[in-house]
Amino acid sequence: MLARTLVVVSSLLALGMRPAAVHEASAEPAPAWFAAYLASEMEHGGLFIADNSAYTSASETDDAYGIDWTWGIGKRSVRGRLFGLANGEETGTYWEMHTVWHPGANEARAYQFGGDGTFAEGTLRLLDEAAGIAGGIEILQTFTSPDGSTREVRHVSHPLAGGGNRGASFDKDGDGWKPRRSYDWLPEPRED
Repeated sequence: MLARTLVVVSSLLALGMRPAAVHEASAEPAPAWFAAYLASEMEHGGLFIADNSAYTSASETDDAYGIDWTWGIGKRSVRGRLFGLANGEETGTYWEMHTVWHPGANEARAYQFGGDGTFAEGTLRLLDEAAGIAGGIEILQTFTSPDGSTREVRHVSHPLAGGGNRGASFDKDGDGWKPRRSYDWLPEPRED
């Protein structure tokens, strides 16, 4: 199967067809706000830390969380991981994330993959189109657990004056949203 796939890909490349060329007729380019959003995630090298001391317990011992973003292919997407920290030491990666522009649907998409097998997918949009990313971002996702159960989650983030962002999460509750947690994600200089 892998050999057949490589032959097909090699044939397409030999004919001068790049993967993007296959769907160019219906593709919409990503808007400027999406490029600005990606750049904001890569601010200060893409590493952000949030204090978790307000939520620590016997079952949640991480005193901080980190998100480490890297550029995707062609700087048209970002890939990230959310990890735990206890006393300044990493405790493990809990989520992998990927934010992309879907040219056919003409919308930003956010995907997450959890260490327990949970998968989340959804859309990302500006809260205030006139203000651009300064007006905040909303991500609406459906989380599907390995047992097949689903839940809807809303993430809202606003930029902080000194860099980073304040992010809040909400669970779907009837016709509204029930607040969960809020974090200030502050840029962390990378060690060389």
